[in-house]
Amino acid sequence: MEPSTIDVKIKSQLLRPTGSSSTTDLKVPPYSIDAEMAVLGCMLIEKEALDQALEMLHSESFYDDRHVKLFTVIKDMSTRNSVIDI
Repeated sequence: MEPSTIDVKIKSQLLRPTGSSSTTDLKVPPYSIDAEMAVLGCMLIEKEALDQALEMLHSESFYDDRHVKLFTVIKDMSTRNSVIDI
């Protein structure tokens, strides 16, 4: 699954160059791969964590594209009342 145009635009806006035109320093938004994995893991283990995460987060909350995809699948499965299991 390829990232949507919106995802690409959001990430490109967050990664805009700073400084003089001769520098290519990029500002990367703060993120934690470990925290993303912990949230997704909790969503898979605990129904209450799943419900809370779906209320508070959206796919753009995740930095890692693999986590975006996994969150989207979990959200879609929850919407269809499917059993979420690995």
